[in-house]
Amino acid sequence: MAFGAVIALFSYFILSNVPLTALGIGIIIIGAVMALTPMHPIPKPAVKGVLEGAMLSLEGLLEELDLSEKGYYIAHDDGLVYVYVPASKAEPPNPPSSRPKGLVVEFRGQPYLVLIPPASAIAREYSSASLDDLISTVLVDLTELCSGVRVVRGAGYIRVELKKPRGREAPSRFKRVLGSLEASIVACLAALIIKRPIYISSEVDEKGWRRITLEVA
Repeated sequence: MAFGAVIALFSYFILSNVPLTALGIGIIIIGAVMALTPMHPIPKPAVKGVLEGAMLSLEGLLEELDLSEKGYYIAHDDGLVYVYVPASKAEPPNPPSSRPKGLVVEFRGQPYLVLIPPASAIAREYSSASLDDLISTVLVDLTELCSGVRVVRGAGYIRVELKKPRGREAPSRFKRVLGSLEASIVACLAALIIKRPIYISSEVDEKGWRRITLEVA
């Protein structure tokens, strides 16, 4: 939550960057939701609304910076998952396990914007579960973004099938970089459990199901 406050204040007063300010406020809200949840459970529509609001804030930031390459979901020692978005097509970064030290980092001469995806703070609260159980808990029980899940793991990939996805349609830039809201949540959870860089290879909607394929870098 403190991280969000820093981003919001710095962006508004120093950078005068409205999308980045909105991102910081979104992080504050998510932090507040997670801080309150143990004592006062938050209604499922409210959790879903917070995630969708964070998605829209990130869309504004991506538009402002004109980024459209697929991001890599990477877990760090602070328990959060970050998304590394390259300025141009690039190999997965290999950052240190400690928390990123800025909003922009560089690996092998390639700059990456570092974002906190919508579900990162929520995922940290359930990090002790198995991947299958974690995806079901967050997408079905906590947010009601779908009515059921199936998970298949193979060599170098994870395929997740969501029954009757109900999330708000992701704006175009967010979808290109981070996937749909449901896919972003799935990738965030997978990165947290597997501890390997994850990116969204494909999403296909067919007959009431969404099939999400994640590549393990």
